[in-house]
Amino acid sequence: RLLRKDLDYVPFENKSRGFGDFLIDAEGIYSSEKPEMKSFIGTQGIARDILERKQAERALRESEVKYKALFSNAQVALFRTRISDGKLAEINERYANMAGYSNVEDCMAEFNASDAWTDPNARNELLRILKEKGSVNDYETEIIRRDGSAIWIVFSATMFPEQGFLEGSIVDINERKQAEEALRESEAQKQALLDGTPDMIIQIDTNMRVLWANSAALNVKPDIAGMTCYKGFINKDNLCEGCSCKKAIETGHVESRIMYHAAAEGVQGESYWELIGVPLKDNAGNITGAIEIARNITDRKQMENKLRENEAEKKAILDGITTNMRLVNENLETIWANKAAADSANKTSEEMVGHKCYEFWGDDPEKPCDGCPSVKSFRTKKTTQIVRNDQDGTIWDLKAEPVFNEKGNLAGVVEIANDITDKTRFETRLQQAQKMESLGLMAGGVAHDL
Repeated sequence: RLLRKDLDYVPFENKSRGFGDFLIDAEGIYSSEKPEMKSFIGTQGIARDILERKQAERALRESEVKYKALFSNAQVALFRTRISDGKLAEINERYANMAGYSNVEDCMAEFNASDAWTDPNARNELLRILKEKGSVNDYETEIIRRDGSAIWIVFSATMFPEQGFLEGSIVDINERKQAEEALRESEAQKQALLDGTPDMIIQIDTNMRVLWANSAALNVKPDIAGMTCYKGFINKDNLCEGCSCKKAIETGHVESRIMYHAAAEGVQGESYWELIGVPLKDNAGNITGAIEIARNITDRKQMENKLRENEAEKKAILDGITTNMRLVNENLETIWANKAAADSANKTSEEMVGHKCYEFWGDDPEKPCDGCPSVKSFRTKKTTQIVRNDQDGTIWDLKAEPVFNEKGNLAGVVEIANDITDKTRFETRLQQAQKMESLGLMAGGVAHDL
């Protein structure tokens, strides 16, 4: 037996054999070469220490196991294919799944990489690049899976022409491509919406320089990009006073204002603009600029000015009429009243708004008067007129005239109240005088007959 100091006794035979970390060559020693006299007396041999080699072999096996595990469990598709025909030489499970197979064996048996390209010329182009450069990184292309569906991949590979194969990795980017396509469609839709609005919309940075503009803005100033908004649109060297975008950048809130310009780019004559500033923020919440929406409201302002003039004229006319006049809604609340109506209630026209007529002139301040013509006009949608005698002896001629809007719906009722007390008393006295005159004539005729 051979004794190794770090092991127990090691048995051996008379032939070369490895034991543990030693390689031993041994042969028997006999007393004589003659068979009839031959007897075994011992052994002789050579023992070589192969510990380092064995350690290297074990390390190699462990490395191969780790590599195999990494290769098989990698989260990207790994492959080795023949250059000549695209036949798969080695793939991992992710590659098989990406190609539409449930296991590596079926994929290796059926799938051919050279037939999987949606564009055959793309593979030829890739091979040309590989032959020229030896490797390629992040090459995007579309391939066909087992079921015939197409997916987008990003391809990285190295060519080994001496061995006749390619090896590399593939990442499925189909979801990313779909997201990019959806984003492009969304951007196109957003652009169409922004370009479809008649409002001018621009994006500016914190220095008020235009970064982007929609079609409406570009139609006014085609070269506005890179210019400050105030220089490009109104040819000013300084920021407009009260600029809504500047204020939005400072406050972080949406700001708006109406601005008058005696002259503006692309606009004839004076103009009015409604300017809205919307702050833009990055992911950290820092303000990076603003969106400005500029709406030309010149026509609206001119109409408003005209309306104010008309309202002033109407008020002057109505206030010049001594007849009480009010416009009321279906709740009999005053919408407007002329000066005569307000004076009769010891109020101003503004103080009359919102109050009901019977609060000032009715028998009961809590409910409409009996026979109220306005109530009847709202119900019948026709003109109603009555004569009313107040407790103080005042006699009123009350008329309710329905008012309809452009759609033909009842919008309110105009109440017209004439104080006919003096007129009625005069008419009564006149009637009495006429009666007395008639009696006088009758009496004279009787006397003459007598």
